[in-house]
Amino acid sequence: MIRILLTGFFRTIATSAYCQLYKWTDKDGKVHYSDQVPPQDAKQRPPLKAPPAPANSGAASGKFRAEEELALGWLCAIAFTEFGCALELNRLCTLDEMVKGGPGGKPKGFEKDPRNDPNYQYSVNIRGSDLTLAANPRKPGLAGFFNDGNGLYYSASGAASVGDKRVQGGVNCQGFSK
Repeated sequence: MIRILLTGFFRTIATSAYCQLYKWTDKDGKVHYSDQVPPQDAKQRPPLKAPPAPANSGAASGKFRAEEELALGWLCAIAFTEFGCALELNRLCTLDEMVKGGPGGKPKGFEKDPRNDPNYQYSVNIRGSDLTLAANPRKPGLAGFFNDGNGLYYSASGAASVGDKRVQGGVNCQGFSK
């Protein structure tokens, strides 16, 4: 049941953000999940990195500001990590587990901690088998983002929810637009 819900949730994220998830097995037989192309030798899983900051300034072009694009990229990274974490541990994982690694340090956590972002506060909310992700701005003037598995939403005036506008684009978890 939970796998079906997670599959639908992440298929929605991948469709709305055009992200791609790779799966590979290393030389020790361990299965890995990532939005990065696996290394040719696939000897070990590369750490999950913070999404690169985009070059756009987010003027009136309908593009998000660089800080907002970075937050959207983090939501993609968190979603993919949740997917791999849930498959490995057979349950939904907290943000703390995604950052530090779950029981026994598995799956490995992020290389950088999104919770140290000075512009956004990230949250993973688990209620039963329901999962939502949010990036709420710490500074005024930044858009907030919310994903409930049915779409990625934004609010130009702070925390976002289901009733707000949908985020468009997101090729390779970058290039999102309003």
